Parts: sequence; C-alpha cells; structure tokens
Amino acid sequence: MVDDDYADGSQGAPQSDAEDLKKKVAEQSLKSAGQVYEDPARGSLHYGKDEDPETANEAFLDGAAPLIPQQGGAEDTIASQSELGTGPTPDLPANAAGPGASEFSYTEGALSLTDAAPHSSANRSARAGENLDIPQVTSAQSPAAVIDQEEGMVAQMGQRQLPAGGQMSAETTQSQGSEDAAPEAVHLSNAAIAENVEGAVLGRLSVSDADVGDVHRFSVSDDRFEILEGVVKLKEGESLSMDDAASLTLEITAVDSAGGTVTEQFSVNVVDMPEVSLDAGFHARYFDVDQTLRKLDDIDWSAEPTHRELVEHIDYTNGRGSFWEGGATDTFGAQISGNIEVEEGGTFNFFMGGDDGVVLYVNGIEVIEDDGLHSYRTRSGEIDLEPGTHVIEIRYFENYGHAGLKLEWEGPGIEGRELVTTPPVDDLQTVTGMPLSVRLDIEQGYENTSHTIKGLPDGSIVQLGDQLVEVGETGSIDISGKDVSVVQITPPVDFTGDVSAILKTTVTLEGGGVATSQTPMGFKVNALDMYTPELDVQTGFKATYFDVDHSLSALDQIDWSGTPTHEEVVGEIDYENGAGSFWEGGPKDTFGARITGDVTVEEGGVYNFYLGGDDGVVLYVNGEEVVEDDGLHSFRTRAGEIELEPGTHEIEIRYFENHGVAGLKLEWDGPGTNGRELVQADSDLTAEQNGAIDIRLDTSGFMSHGPATLSGLPADTILVSGDMTAVADGNDVVLEGWNLDLIEVMPPPGFLGDINVDVSVPSYALNGSEQEVSTSFQISVVTDEQSLERNGGQEDLVLLEQSDDSEQTSGWSADATDGGRDSSSGDDDILDEAVASGQGAEQTFEVAETYERQDW
Repeated sequence: MVDDDYADGSQGAPQSDAEDLKKKVAEQSLKSAGQVYEDPARGSLHYGKDEDPETANEAFLDGAAPLIPQQGGAEDTIASQSELGTGPTPDLPANAAGPGASEFSYTEGALSLTDAAPHSSANRSARAGENLDIPQVTSAQSPAAVIDQEEGMVAQMGQRQLPAGGQMSAETTQSQGSEDAAPEAVHLSNAAIAENVEGAVLGRLSVSDADVGDVHRFSVSDDRFEILEGVVKLKEGESLSMDDAASLTLEITAVDSAGGTVTEQFSVNVVDMPEVSLDAGFHARYFDVDQTLRKLDDIDWSAEPTHRELVEHIDYTNGRGSFWEGGATDTFGAQISGNIEVEEGGTFNFFMGGDDGVVLYVNGIEVIEDDGLHSYRTRSGEIDLEPGTHVIEIRYFENYGHAGLKLEWEGPGIEGRELVTTPPVDDLQTVTGMPLSVRLDIEQGYENTSHTIKGLPDGSIVQLGDQLVEVGETGSIDISGKDVSVVQITPPVDFTGDVSAILKTTVTLEGGGVATSQTPMGFKVNALDMYTPELDVQTGFKATYFDVDHSLSALDQIDWSGTPTHEEVVGEIDYENGAGSFWEGGPKDTFGARITGDVTVEEGGVYNFYLGGDDGVVLYVNGEEVVEDDGLHSFRTRAGEIELEPGTHEIEIRYFENHGVAGLKLEWDGPGTNGRELVQADSDLTAEQNGAIDIRLDTSGFMSHGPATLSGLPADTILVSGDMTAVADGNDVVLEGWNLDLIEVMPPPGFLGDINVDVSVPSYALNGSEQEVSTSFQISVVTDEQSLERNGGQEDLVLLEQSDDSEQTSGWSADATDGGRDSSSGDDDILDEAVASGQGAEQTFEVAETYERQDW
C-alpha cells in the first residue's frame, strides 16, 4: 500500500485509507468534484501569495501568457510572453483588479510601469521564476508576474496591476520610458534543451536596462529557434539530435525602443531524454487459486490479483499454456475490462468462446453466460448499443486441462465477425466514473529524472499497480518510480468532456539546467449510455427454496416446514434443466423447492398435467396428488389428469435436486388451452378480506438497487418477507435490506376496497450514478363471497385416472390419510391437510424420454 505523499500535493493512500479508495473505485463514489475542470492550460488566481509551480508551469506549456517584469538598475521593465502557437494572445478583461496602488500604463500594446520607484524584495515572489516549465533564473533578476487567465487574468507584480483594457503584444517598438541608456545585458534562464523533442522550450529571456518602462525586441542567431514573447524555443517541427552535436552556441540580441542593442552568447547542452511510449488496451487481472474451481463464484473477484497487464484484445489460445507469462496453467481466474467504441448504433452480436466458465457484461448488463465446467465452446448474445463509448467486462475461470478465451463481435460498422478491441491511443475514451487503462513504457537508466502526469480532473483516482492516488486541485501526480505497466485513470462520476493530460518528463543536469519533454495522454470522457430498467409488480406462484447440506434421495428427507433459504414469486414453473441454480445465488445441488399458487379454469372439463423433473417431484391439485415421480432419476416427464370445474384451484409442487443437472417444468392441456402449454399462475392482484397476497417487486433488470419505498398503504397494513416485518402507519414504508422477490401484503383487518400503491426503487448504474425508478399498482380486497363468485362457486373436485398414450398402468394410488405428503407440514395450510383420493379410480402415468419437450 502507498504510505507516502507525492511532491505535487496529491496523496498516496496509507493503509488506513487504501480500502476507502478501493471502495471508491469499485462502487464509483458519487463524490462531486470541488470545481468543474475546464482547461489544463489555465492557472489559478492568487493574490499576494506564491503561485503553485506545477499549476503555473502547465499553464505556460499549454498556452498561458505570463507577463515578465524585469529588473534593471534602479528601475524595472516589462517583457511579455505569448502563447506558444496555441492561439491569439488573450485579452485582459476590463476592470481586472487586484490589491495594490500603482498601475501599468498602456500604449499601442506596450506595457510599462508608471512608478519609477524600485521594487523591494518583499514585493517580489522569490519563486516566480518557477511558474514556467523552463529552468529558472537564479539571480535577483528572476521574473515575478503571472497572468491568470481563468479568473480574469489579473496581472500582479508586487502591488502593481494592469489597468482595465490592458493587452499583451508579442513584440513592440513603443516606449514610454527614457531612451537615454542602451540595454546592458541579456539573461537566459536555462542552458539545456531536450533531444528529439519537436518545438522544445529552452528558456526565458530577461534584460537588464536602466530605462524604466522600456520594451525590447529579440533575435536569435540559429534559424531553427524562435523567440515568442521572451521565450526561446525550437520552431514547430524542429528538433535537435545529439548525433549532430552534444551542445550548441546561440547568440541572442535585444533591441530597445530607441535602437540600443546588446548581444550575448549562450552555450546550450542537448540532453538525451528517456523514451516514453503509450499503449491502450483491456485491463486484465489474473487470480491464481489453490483449489478446484467449478463456477465463477468460487473466485473472490475483489481480492488483490496475482498479476495484471494490458492486452490488445481478448484472444487466449485454447491450450495448456498460461494466460500470463510465468502464470498458472490450472485453477485460475481472469477478469478483463475496458472500453469499446461504437460508431454506428444498432444491434451487436457478441461471440465468446471459453474453457471453462465465462460471463460477459456490456454496460453492466449480462449478455452471455456460460458458467460451469465444460470444454471449449462458443456462445453468443446480442445487445442494442447507441453510438459512443461502452464498457465491457469478462469473468473467466479455468479448472484443469485446456484453457482458452476469445471475444468477437459483429454489427453495424463492423466488417464481418472480428476481435473486439479498445479505441487506439490517439482516440482514448471512457465514460463518466469508469476507468481508462493505459500502459506507459518509460526507458530506464536515467538519473535525476522525474515523471509527472498533469492535466487530470480534480477528484480523479489513479491506480498504479497496487497503489491508489486521488488527484487534487493541481490536476497532477508524480509517478516517478511507480509501477506504470497498467495505469488506470478513473475520472469523477460527474465529469464529462475532453481531458488534455500529458506526461511531463524532466531531466535535471548537475550544473542546474533542466530539459523537459511531453507525451500526450489526452482522452475523452463521455456520458454513460444509462440503461433505464423497468420496475414490475408481479404476483403468481410462491416459490420456497431449501438449501440442504446432505445428499437427497427422496422428498420426505426435506423438512418442508423449516425455515426457507430463499423465497420468491414466479409466474410459471419452468426451470431450465442444467447445471444452474433455481434462484439467484443459490446452490446447484442438494436443495428442495416447494411451489404453491392458484390457477384459474374458465371452462370446466378434464385437464392433463405434465410434470417434468430431475430429480424427485410430486404435484397436488387442491390437495389431491395428481402426479408423483419421487426418487433419484434424470429429467423425465410424467402425466396425470383431473377434472376441474370453472373457477380457481390451488396447486402445490414439491421437488428435490441431489447432484448433477437440475430441472423442473409444469405444463397442461385441456378445455380453453392452446394445446400443451406452461401452467400460468393467476396474475390479478386480489386479496380476500382479512387475507394476504404475495407480490414481487421485479428488479431483475437492475444492475444494483437501493431500498424500495411504498406509498399509499393504509395504516395497519402488514408487510412480511422472511424475518422482516413492517406495519404501515399511513406514511411511506421503506424496505431497507428486504428481499423484494417476495413480499406478503396483509391489508388492515376488515378492510374492503382498493389499495393504490406507489413504489419507487433507486437504480444504480454501472458507474454508481443513481436514478429513481417508479411504478404504481392496485390491490383489490374482496369478501369471501366475492372471492367465491370469482372462483366460479366450485369447491368440490374429482381426481380422475392418470394415463398415457401407451396405457401403461402402475396401480398406485394416493394415500388416504395425507396424500403422500410430509406429515410435519403445518396444520393451517389447506394443502397439508388430509385429502380423499379418487375412489376406485384406476390411476396410470406417462413416462417420457429424458429432456422430452425441452424448449428452453
């Protein structure tokens, strides 16, 4: 963990704070930046205090234009500096003001002091020369004025100010001072320049001149150089090479307004600079695990990875090698994330091959899931994407044997099926609050060298290897000596726009000169294409699940009256036969499921029920056992028939899964059905007086969410979910920490009529942004008589034969005392009461082939 502070004022995370920063990155904190970042070229306004060197230096390199007051004899003169090819010299705003009494005079672009009194050292910033990204004058003649563009461009030198309407000029022959004395000397602040850097800055010029207010023009003997507003630099496109010369001599001449001249010679060293390159790609984090793996959840994805690197694309050859150099070949995981760019919106198909389990998320939405142990195979999924930047994440695990992983896509603007890649380095992009990953390759072996990333938005979080740094107001961090194999930059969640970041490299010579170079690191931060989920209120079958910690071979080995592991509402009974769990986050083996609910028959007659399961399962209709297929077996379907009158009827299914694949499915056909179809539970939100209704607030489309808030519940309404209970008092009810998959609603005693409820749930986007999702629903509370009318007035039902097309007979019948159910069930549940079997009816059942009628 980082426990040191950075020289620029940003702070590494001590161990006590590192977890907070990690949480901040993982949850994409909603912390707002202290100010909106605009242009890294802009400095900060200071009144009577030292300018921060990092901020002011950056302002110069990116276009800020300081005024340079000079000292000469008893008087000071002004030399001005332009933006270095970045645009016109900025105007000073009217009424620009700061502390002080004296003023500058202004005539035809020339700036001079109206007060001839010499400046005291107390009024001159000793560090003002550090305000530029060039070496500083060490004599008493160092500059002391800065124009602040961002806050009105107030120019301050001691207590002196520019008047309203003042403007800088690149060069001028105007003078308001004495013309009696010629300039005495020319000074250059630095004697070193970077090799192989086009347009490299050498240093700043100053002039000793006894004439107060005089201005000067400059010329340089080497036509590869130019002087812009007193700054000596190479022309754009020009660079120097040590192969040509390790040093050079420049003659620089200053001419005052009266034509007086002075010429000085300067010896300049050409400095060898470390090579720096920038690469983009996906951030790959690998986890070496010392245990057998069967599913993705067996890996702690929040742990510190064994190794991390940047990869150009996701294409790991299927074989026995490792995913990373020197890494494990078995029992490891890989988490790969990054940004992709869509130029033309539409439907995109992703193709993901893997051995073993793998899942793909796009903008936090699961697009492909192929978890579990299996050989290399490719699965596909599609998603609609708008033009812009999108975030992808892959999670993969390898158990034993071969390992391989590959991600391709096709869609609008893509020529056929191709590997998925990130945008190139000259078009780096991310979205608000989400990381951008790059790799810096910095040549090593250079002494007295520093590296600083500058121009980042305030509040950004930068990860360097296993170290986290939060960027402060300066927008810069020192990365000297840090792990830059993967640099992950996460902008604030409320920031969008262009970031003109650079990597500044500085080499300091023994003689005191410095040479600098810059590597562009600019990128775009686009708004997240936020998916707005729908909040549905559902009713249907009540599914109760029991996680069992031992092998199962029969239904009665589960305590159906015990405390369930999870409960939810499902609209139909159709659990895919496979290696997955029946409920989110649940086990895949040794569990039981009890499913109860009402179905409505509009037309009376004989109905055939088809119950498929792996393993044991039984179906009751109004307490009568209609289909029984207990014990260990692969997926198979059995059928039973029963005569039903018009109205509502209660069904119950009990099921257990031991090991291997698991599946459960209930279909029927009969009068009023469209052939053989899934049995659907009643979906109307109706509760009997003094009764209850089970509802589900369906948040399955949410990436993550906060507590649900319900409004409109009458006082004394009771809500129950698991061991959570709430009683409404007429105000909003907040369900903090509740299982929203099943909420039992009990209207107040004696209540009749409609209850109109508004419900809202905060949805958290991929980057942590929050949006409120709302809906409304109505619960109708009716009397027993109204309920009976709704049910067609039918209470007595007849169990008929169970048969199949081959007319195989089993000779089994339901037990007359408890219908074959567990006698430990509660007495208050009608489905657990003793029922009478069909008297004298011959009962048969159908056995279908394994996986019969699988259309999942």
